[in-house]
Amino acid sequence: MIDHRLKWEIRDKLDQANINERVLFPGLDGLSRWLRRQYVQADCHQPSTDYQNIFTRQ
Repeated sequence: MIDHRLKWEIRDKLDQANINERVLFPGLDGLSRWLRRQYVQADCHQPSTDYQNIFTRQ
């Protein structure tokens, strides 16, 4: 299993190696999946928590 905190980092590295929805699912289906991940969910996988200080916050 892959740790959920590493999911987006791994997906970004796979995308850099051109292993993504556009290649795995050719056609409009794959293109739309890739576009959705790139633009609609772009801010969803940005780290919003400082993991070094997670236990010190009040």
